[in-house]
Amino acid sequence: MSASHTISQPLVGLTAAGCTLFILITGIAHAGNNKTVEDGLELGQETTETSEQSVSEQYLLSVLAFHDFNGNGNRDPKELPIKEITVSTAGLSGVTGPDGRCDLGHVQPGRYALGVQDPSGKFRYILPSVSEINPIGDELEIAIDRDMEVLLPLGEGFLTLPFRRRVNIRFFVYADLDPSRNYRDWRGRHESAYRSFSCRETFDGHMGTDMFVRQGREVVASAPGEVVIAQYEPGKDIDPNILIYHGHGISTIYVHMRAVSVKPGEEVYRGQIIGISGKAATPKWEPAHLHFQTNSTYRKGQWGNNICPYENSLWTKDSDPQHPD
Repeated sequence: MSASHTISQPLVGLTAAGCTLFILITGIAHAGNNKTVEDGLELGQETTETSEQSVSEQYLLSVLAFHDFNGNGNRDPKELPIKEITVSTAGLSGVTGPDGRCDLGHVQPGRYALGVQDPSGKFRYILPSVSEINPIGDELEIAIDRDMEVLLPLGEGFLTLPFRRRVNIRFFVYADLDPSRNYRDWRGRHESAYRSFSCRETFDGHMGTDMFVRQGREVVASAPGEVVIAQYEPGKDIDPNILIYHGHGISTIYVHMRAVSVKPGEEVYRGQIIGISGKAATPKWEPAHLHFQTNSTYRKGQWGNNICPYENSLWTKDSDPQHPD
C-alpha cells in the first residue's frame, strides 16, 4: 500500500457571505508508489474521483447569530442579527456579517464543538432553548448530517419575567442596594416611603424586586435550572417558597406564594409553571405581590450573596423590568 502524508499550507483569508473566513489549506502527497509517467493520467483520474467523492460527503455549515429577546432559542421576526461574532469549529473560523450570518465552509458529517466569542463583551450568554443556558465562552456541541445553518441565539442576560406575558404587573418595587450590603437604589428614590408603593420606589435594604399582581396568578421559572428549595405552609410566610439554581453561580428566589407545584431536585425549563402567586402574611395591609430575588450559588444550606439583576444585566431584552412598557 502506498504511504501518504499531509502538507499544510498557511492560513488563507477569504470573504464569503458577509464574513471573513479563515481556512487551513491541506494537500495530500503520495510516496512509495512505482507508477510510471505513462500511468500519470490514471493516477490523476483516481485522485479526481477520490476528491469528488470526498466533496460529496461534506456539508456546508453556516451560522446565524441574533439577539434572542425572549430566551426561547428561536428567531422571532423582531429579533435583530448580531455582527462581528467570532465562531470556529473543525479547523474553520469566521466572523458574522451585518446580517448575522457566516458560511464557515464544508465539513464532513459528525459531531463538532462550536466555539463562540463576542469581542465587544456585550453578549454573555448563548440561549439554545428554554432548557439550556451557556456562557458565551463555552463550546456548543453540534451534529452535522446535512447542509445546515446553526442558530446562535445570544443574550446580554438570561432571565425572563416569572409570569406569563398576559399577566398584568401593576408596578415594581426594586431592590435597594444599600452600601453596607453592596446594594444601592437602582431606579427609585432612595429610602422612599414604604407605604406609598409608587412605581419604581423602594425602601432601605430591600433585597429583591416586588412584582405587584393579583393573587392566583401562575408563577413560572425565569430560567432553566434545578429546584433546590420548594416549600409552602398555609397562612405562613416562608422565605423562600422556591429557590432554583440556574448554574453559573446564579439562583432565583420566589416568595409570598400561596401554592407550590415543583419539588426539590426537579429540573425545570424557562416558562414552566412552578406555583401560584399570593401575598405576604404580614403586614396584612400589604398588597398581593411576588418577591423575586437573585442570589449567588446556594449549596448545603449556605446562602450566597445577593446579586442585583439590573446592575449585572441578567435580564433578557423583552423581560427587563428596568424598562417597563
